[in-house]
Amino acid sequence: MTTKTSHVQAKYAATVLRIAESSDKDAAIRLLQGLVGDPPAHDATQGQAQLHLAAIESYLVLVAVLREEKFGVAPPWGAAYAATERWLAMT
Repeated sequence: MTTKTSHVQAKYAATVLRIAESSDKDAAIRLLQGLVGDPPAHDATQGQAQLHLAAIESYLVLVAVLREEKFGVAPPWGAAYAATERWLAMT
């Protein structure tokens, strides 16, 4: 079922995101890249797919910030969590 597949993907993403935040930078980037490579299910509703893609975009931004290592720029973990929670709420 669409809702179940998208729900499982969203719960998985939320879990991986928490693990990534507590990991070192290189491990976090690898974990986040895994989430980026997990597209919406083929039978996801349009709303679920849009929220999934928005979450992926937030992971890409997070990866970019982690790679840049700019001092004074906090990685946008909160934005990634918020996008994931919006997606999870839609499932």
